[in-house]
Amino acid sequence: MLQRIFVSILLFSFFLAHTSRASKKWREHTYDVQHYRIEVRFNMNAQTVIGRTTLLIRPLRSKINEVQLDAHKFNIQSITINQSPADTFTVGEDHLDIRLGRSFERDSLFMVQVDYTCQPERGLYFFRPDSANPDQPLQIWSQGEGEDNHYWFPCYDSPNDKATVEMVVEVDSGLTAVSNGHLAGKIERRGKTIFDYQFNQPAPVYLISLVVGKYVKYTQRYKDIPVEYYVYPRHSRQDALRSFGRTPDMIKFFSDFTRFDYPYPKYAQTIISNFMYGGMENISATTQTDRTMHDERAHLNFESDGLVAHELAHQWFGDLITCRDWSDIWLNEGFATYFTNLYYEHWRGYPEFRYRQYGAQKAVIRAETEKPRQLSGEHPWGQYIKGASVLHMLRQYLGDQLFQEGIKTYVHRHAFGLAESSDLRQAFEDATGYNLFTFFEQWVYGKGIPQFNVRSQYQPKQDSLILWVDQMQDSAQVRPEFEARVLIGLRCGKQYREVPVTIKRRHERFAFRCRRQPDFIVFDAGQTLLKTLRFDQPPDNWLAQYRFAPRMIDRVQALSFLEKDSTGQDKSAKYLLQTAVGKEFYGLRLESLKALSRMKHLSQKSRQKIGRALLKAVEKEKDARVRRQIIAAMKKFPVKKQLPVLRRLFKNDLSYHVQAAALNTLCYADSLHALTYIRQGLDTDSWDEIVRNAALGNLKFIPDSTALDVAGRYLFYGTHPKLRQAAVREISRIAKAGNERAKDLLLAVVKEGKEHNRYRPLSYAIRTLVKLKDLRLLPVAEKFTRQRTNRYLKSASAWAIKKLRKEKMKTL
Repeated sequence: MLQRIFVSILLFSFFLAHTSRASKKWREHTYDVQHYRIEVRFNMNAQTVIGRTTLLIRPLRSKINEVQLDAHKFNIQSITINQSPADTFTVGEDHLDIRLGRSFERDSLFMVQVDYTCQPERGLYFFRPDSANPDQPLQIWSQGEGEDNHYWFPCYDSPNDKATVEMVVEVDSGLTAVSNGHLAGKIERRGKTIFDYQFNQPAPVYLISLVVGKYVKYTQRYKDIPVEYYVYPRHSRQDALRSFGRTPDMIKFFSDFTRFDYPYPKYAQTIISNFMYGGMENISATTQTDRTMHDERAHLNFESDGLVAHELAHQWFGDLITCRDWSDIWLNEGFATYFTNLYYEHWRGYPEFRYRQYGAQKAVIRAETEKPRQLSGEHPWGQYIKGASVLHMLRQYLGDQLFQEGIKTYVHRHAFGLAESSDLRQAFEDATGYNLFTFFEQWVYGKGIPQFNVRSQYQPKQDSLILWVDQMQDSAQVRPEFEARVLIGLRCGKQYREVPVTIKRRHERFAFRCRRQPDFIVFDAGQTLLKTLRFDQPPDNWLAQYRFAPRMIDRVQALSFLEKDSTGQDKSAKYLLQTAVGKEFYGLRLESLKALSRMKHLSQKSRQKIGRALLKAVEKEKDARVRRQIIAAMKKFPVKKQLPVLRRLFKNDLSYHVQAAALNTLCYADSLHALTYIRQGLDTDSWDEIVRNAALGNLKFIPDSTALDVAGRYLFYGTHPKLRQAAVREISRIAKAGNERAKDLLLAVVKEGKEHNRYRPLSYAIRTLVKLKDLRLLPVAEKFTRQRTNRYLKSASAWAIKKLRKEKMKTL
């Protein structure tokens, strides 16, 4: 009887765990918006919207006699229901409650029209040139994600509702408006231009977008679909194609991989200034930071293709299929991140894909080791990189063909609709026949990663290798036993083979037939699994893995063990150096250079040899990415004649990033002349202020008083925001050492009140002053919370008030 009860409890617990996965905290609603018609014009000086929004609404329940729309601090001029004045309405802080005057039945339709004005605090942003910043383009642009569009038009502002959209925008003649869908009409009238955009597929509100500014348009095509690039008048077609020219090929790849052709009437990319993100995947009309535009010299190290591919992938994952609730945002971001890497595999080959993916995995492993968190749930984490890593594990678990079948089923089943993690699992199970319950429990809903301790013993009499695999993760925070299928790579002489094994228990023992002791053993060949690994192989085994493993990424993995070895680094360094200055895949070369720089147990003889080899190689190296890393490594391997070479590179190299790296190494290696190098750097123009930013980052090599003089010139509004951030960072470093002048400068820049959406120098200064318990900040922060000001400055101020009021109480 007790056994039956115990089994029943287990089954019930399993049922609860299984069924609760679909119970997200998505927002309930009594109606479904079918269509939005948004008509807007603007008062640029007052930064206000004069709007009319018409909503076609279908009740989801019977006898609906009121609706609540999301609308933040609107001034309502009038509201009509089916063209008749609304009975009554109530304007709240964040909502608009409307009495309909009658009851509407389920699946009927009615129309709500709202005439209003508003001054958006977020969601819609106004920018124009001024005396301090004359090069600032005149722009108005929206950013709806997460739930910010209701700051400029009334709507249902949650991701679990989709509607078609018409956007009618009146702007001054000479300006261009870009929005979702196709341009159905354009009218010139009395110094104004009216743009009419129509989007006839369902979209969530957060993807409705608008950009207004001075633009030129360049166009390519995918099949019969226009692929549009809106850039500034100073940009040429070549400039636009340098950043966006691979877009048609990307559309073809994503269409082919998902087996769902690009579904929208156009694909536009529009650049904007002061953007808080790199890009935003607004449906059919992506917004991109203008920092994605770059010249040929920047292109030696920088490319826009990763950002372009990421936002484009969202057109399927996020736009075509939208997460029902933000707790499943990884279905948007994890997919976009992974499909970006898949495009790189298609374009540049598997090593490029694997190198990009491995970087994401390492970041996840570091974070999960510090604090285990779940991918889907009330407090999701890692939606970009952990999501991509989980998809890669799923791909390896199923194989390429079945993985693609699962993607196809998921996309076709949920196109133009909503999805949760459970929908993804169901689609893959239906397409492949695999039971993925454990996989999703571990990697999507569960927290943490396995921590493996691996030991090996070769038994020559039995021609056998024994491998013990123990999971050491803390079972109080993380599941005690992860189930995983991994490949064990074995090299015996010139033969290498990989054997699949399945780990199910906390302690496992595996035996492999081997006629001789392996030269090296690769645990999880291909490095697919999210994990930490302790594997006490001899250094020679790790070196053999680095030299001979057939998979590039297994060679990279060996570096993390070789750089920590305290006995054989001189021997290892010889082979790392050969790779670093050789002709192999650039990613392996970069990682070899980084590992060399981290080796702490090299002899002086080896250091001199490495330094001479790097000096010889640096000016001959054609790949600017590798050249930059060689220069960074030269800090650790100083040799004679190094400084003249670095000075030439700083002055003459075509790559801005290489120039900046040379400046960094010069200041480090020749700190007595650091101020001279810094001044030269500050006189050097470069894309995105790469060189000046590097110069400010080296102020630690000069006296604090001089550093404050230099940084102070880049501190205030009108300076490039990236340089303002760098100046604040350096002044904060000096302030933390107790320098009162530095504290005064930080307070002065906060008082100026000119925050930037992305770099946020004032927020950085506020954090420093709070850390220093500077109570002079308190009245300044209190003023910002009362005023209409930048959202990030207001948020930082509210946080500072909370902290400083506690400090003030301690002094009373």
